[in-house]
Amino acid sequence: MELFSKYLRKGLSKKSEEDANRQPVTHNSDARKAYFRGLSLGKKLETNFNIRKNNEEIREKQLLHDENPTQNPAPLQRTASPVSITESELDTLVTSPTVFGRYKHWLPDEFVAKIEKMRSEKKGSAEGDGGDKSEKLSTKTVGMFKKVDVVEVEWQEGINAPITFPEELKFAANFIPIPLGVFSNVNIRKLWAEQKSITPKKRLHPTQPGTHYVWDIEDIASRILLINKDDIFEGLSYSKFLEASFNFLRFAEETNELGKESREYQFIRGHLQFFIDKENAEELYYKWKKEEKTLREDWYSHKVAFNPSRYALVWNRVETLHEAALPVNSPISHPTPSAHCPEHKKTSSHRGVSQPDSVGSSSNSRHHPFRNGSAEAASRSHCLGCGERGHQLWQHTSKHGSIVKVGAFIRDGNLYHPDDTVKPICVTFNTSASVLFDGSADPSHPTPKEFFEFSKPHPLNYHDFSSSIHHRPLLPDSTEEEISISSRIVTPYSAKDFAEELATHNLPSRYPLLVTNLTQGFPIGNMPLLTKSIIEPNHASVDRHFHAVEKYLSEELAAGRMSGPFSLEKVERICRGPVVVSPLIVAVQEQGPGLPAKYRVCRNLSRTFPDHPSVNDFINKEDFPTRFDSASRMVQIVAAAPPGFQGCMVDIEKFHRTCPVLPDHKPFLVVQGRDGKFYLDHCHPFGLASASSNSGMIANAMVDIWLALNTGPISKYEDDIHCGRQPTQTIPKTTPSVPLGPLSSQPAYSLPSLTHNTARVPTELQSLPPTLIAEDNLNYYVYDYDKQIMMDRVQCLRTPWHLLKGDSSFVWISVFIGFLWDLPRKWVSLPEEKRLKYLHRVCSFIDAFSLYPCLLEDVEQLHGTLCHVSFVHQDGQSRLPSMSNFMMTFEGNQGKSLHSPKGMIKDLIWWQEQLSNPHFYCQLQLLPSLKDIGIYIDASTDWGIGVIIDSEWAAFCLVSNWKSLLPGQGICWLETIAVELMLLFLMQKGYQNVRLLVCSDNQGTIGAFAKAHSAHVGINLSICCMFETLNTSSIIPELIYVNTKDNLADPILCRLAGPQDSKLPCKFDLPLELQPILAYV
Repeated sequence: MELFSKYLRKGLSKKSEEDANRQPVTHNSDARKAYFRGLSLGKKLETNFNIRKNNEEIREKQLLHDENPTQNPAPLQRTASPVSITESELDTLVTSPTVFGRYKHWLPDEFVAKIEKMRSEKKGSAEGDGGDKSEKLSTKTVGMFKKVDVVEVEWQEGINAPITFPEELKFAANFIPIPLGVFSNVNIRKLWAEQKSITPKKRLHPTQPGTHYVWDIEDIASRILLINKDDIFEGLSYSKFLEASFNFLRFAEETNELGKESREYQFIRGHLQFFIDKENAEELYYKWKKEEKTLREDWYSHKVAFNPSRYALVWNRVETLHEAALPVNSPISHPTPSAHCPEHKKTSSHRGVSQPDSVGSSSNSRHHPFRNGSAEAASRSHCLGCGERGHQLWQHTSKHGSIVKVGAFIRDGNLYHPDDTVKPICVTFNTSASVLFDGSADPSHPTPKEFFEFSKPHPLNYHDFSSSIHHRPLLPDSTEEEISISSRIVTPYSAKDFAEELATHNLPSRYPLLVTNLTQGFPIGNMPLLTKSIIEPNHASVDRHFHAVEKYLSEELAAGRMSGPFSLEKVERICRGPVVVSPLIVAVQEQGPGLPAKYRVCRNLSRTFPDHPSVNDFINKEDFPTRFDSASRMVQIVAAAPPGFQGCMVDIEKFHRTCPVLPDHKPFLVVQGRDGKFYLDHCHPFGLASASSNSGMIANAMVDIWLALNTGPISKYEDDIHCGRQPTQTIPKTTPSVPLGPLSSQPAYSLPSLTHNTARVPTELQSLPPTLIAEDNLNYYVYDYDKQIMMDRVQCLRTPWHLLKGDSSFVWISVFIGFLWDLPRKWVSLPEEKRLKYLHRVCSFIDAFSLYPCLLEDVEQLHGTLCHVSFVHQDGQSRLPSMSNFMMTFEGNQGKSLHSPKGMIKDLIWWQEQLSNPHFYCQLQLLPSLKDIGIYIDASTDWGIGVIIDSEWAAFCLVSNWKSLLPGQGICWLETIAVELMLLFLMQKGYQNVRLLVCSDNQGTIGAFAKAHSAHVGINLSICCMFETLNTSSIIPELIYVNTKDNLADPILCRLAGPQDSKLPCKFDLPLELQPILAYV
């Protein structure tokens, strides 16, 4: 390579013989240097050819002048240096016959001769008989392959390595239009990786004579990049579309002689900008993408120019179709999405356009799972600060309790762009754990009483259905058996003892309906009068797994929770009228490698009948409140817990099945066996929309009775109850030591259990039962209760506890709602068996469906798993939208099979890598108190950005052509940049370890920041950079909404800034990608 470099540069410059201090000719400004770096290889070689030719003329004039100065004037120009050719470009010239042949006429003759001679020798050597000769190049040729020194690029924080395009791809663009999907970052990198395996195809040039060997783009797109030629989306999600558009525009500039002035560049810019600039661009992406592709193809096929009027008509058609597809209000109340998911769970920017409703959400329910909320839904939304329903963050007051926030930022200790795991975009923070900032609003450690009170749940308001129940009268000839079956109340609980305990602890007002419902059965909803029986056949899985169904029915009959089998006539007599028979379905749950699958028999009570709504359609979820102490609430408790805090998890067996059904509503809970016979349910089945609320009423009352007996804090999620205990006495050890155990080097809390050792326990504690004492390497802890005492306190309620699930005693490390909680170290992670189980699911899906189509059911199961896992692997939340959007393309058709998008498979490979790490955990920390120092941010696409911090102000003005420099960027992106600049000012002012209120008037930015990610590439990139800053500085911003008229930063954008003496000095450098568009003023 050294000789190649020499020949390329030979005769281009004689700088060594001239003044070393002379001013450069070619590279005389940073702008020119940047311009030359961006040239294609062909342009560089052509430029160097002209420089070389001009230099020879200058030298010839100089020679004549030296020989006869009086007759020949000295040349007016100086020789120029060549444009640098990178090592990879030199290597391409040498190794690629296609590239070499294409640019041969721009190369020095000596260089061409050397290459041709080398190839001739290599060919002859390969054809000869001599083994040694055929296996190596000649010594002379080998010398040509010495590497020239490379020109390094300085690493810059937050900036990915630039995307460059293969020369073969640029050459192919002369013959065939390149699909937009080729230009995503991952596909460009794949082309570089696979270029040597690509076989060119002979093609005629469209405007010049002769044939050329050119990349077969259609084959490459389908075989290597997995882009289906019939896919109107070209393998691109909306965020990938933005990314590909930016690259495509730059590609057009580099491949046209006129660059940005070329007609192709001008068309692409106007074409893409039209769609990206629309407020609802992301929301309607799956409706306008087909139109976009058609309009783009019109230009490449027929050169139809960009016409704003034509495009406006297209967009009007798109919006009309969208409005026609919106759901219409129905008199039937449909159930809202399940509240079983953890309340903190996030829904799912390169810097790009996004409006408030385009950040991780969409109202297009056909293709996107994240719907915009109505006014009614907004009143039921969760507060971002405390996680409770009914108010939003800026409406939060002290009556709602403490404000908390959950966030986690990890990826193997590095921050990466969400769509690219090749290059880190920010400085790594030196840990393998993420941080979930959480805890009490008070940074000081709470007292035992404060901690106990802090963890108490809020009461719920249960709906009284007594006035809306349609009571069915007895039939004239009803038998005693039929009356007994119909009126049967099946529950293990003691209604009498619940009544006494509630009265003892002044709790009847919280549960006014509980005792009546336990005695008479729980209403399941506003159920209608039936005029005829409605029967829906069972799901096909019932026949496939008939053994599971027969086992389920026999167990339920034996336990008395169901009655049957009956004929249809008999079950109608028992129910005193028509019945609804919903289909049974068998869900198969893989448990992991080497473990048998689990079969869960459910019924599809959401299945709509041909001429009748489903059972769940008559159940308004707002009438059935739930209290799920999700993982985020557990984070609050663990983060604020005092030293010595322990936990014990217990499980209610057959949780929903312990809750009796009101006899008048049993007709809606009939099922059919494989034998055609019918079975009547007496208890709440899994899948009934009201089951969690009704069963939860019983469990919530028991938890409140426990709390009234100073047992707790307690977290409950469905049938899982985690009871904590804090020490009533802490005795320091005189000499810190490590407790005895199987691994003495482990801290005490990492042992499965602690054995009481009387020889080491202080004398005053030796009279106590061992189960009331625990120790770590610093202290002994004394408690008021152990598991047995705890269970005895509610024994009279007759709760059926699962004997094989939960903890046998109070422990330091406990599993609750599928997560492993290390209480002393304040860690949360996946239990090992769960990690292996989830890893197996991911690997199985990749193996089975990377190349073959899958069913909706396959994707739904895996998506649900990864939603759960993303609580620990929180940066994985940006890897979920590809699955969510793919599920929407099934349009609810369970029998439809589709090929998995390559982007989704890539995300699953990322999950596979994450779940392969058995040591991953999240660290839980206490939040400092929230401070309001008067921080306001605002932005305008017409002017720039304004920031106010503690009465000081700063402004950044946009250049007039900023949108052409960064196409696809809009107001939501700019508002996010304002947050980023505000954080840089806070760091400049020395803020650390603080939690600060930040006021913004952009809902989209607030939502994206609260979720810690965005579907928009540019916003996501800014957020990732910010969170790296947050982790290094421990600054925790709490963004809240203020109206624009109340935003104190808004006058800055109206050129009404404050006095100069209160102006914030800017002592930091703007991020590199912002420097061309923003200026501090």
